[in-house]
Amino acid sequence: MIPFQVSATEYSVFVCLQDENIERMRQYDPAEVTLNKIGFPGKLKDVIIGYGTDEDFERISRALNSGTDVRAVLRTLSRGFRYRPDQGDHDGPYLSARAEKGKPQ
Repeated sequence: MIPFQVSATEYSVFVCLQDENIERMRQYDPAEVTLNKIGFPGKLKDVIIGYGTDEDFERISRALNSGTDVRAVLRTLSRGFRYRPDQGDHDGPYLSARAEKGKPQ
């Protein structure tokens, strides 16, 4: 998990899952982000969820420990990003699993 400041009052968190995390989730063991453990002041803006291999984690750990700018690390982790509004990317409010009277599900 990599928290990063996005403005003077907001931060975002990049959650990078590995195969082990995904396997646990397939067994209905949910992942969680405990916000009070992050230690960033301000309001949480976004949670970004990505994937990384063991090799990615080794490179990222070395980069962060050597003082590499967190933005470079985030670019590496999101190198496959594609904007796909036709598949729901940022094109309106999130749909709820719970039906609310008078609102689309």
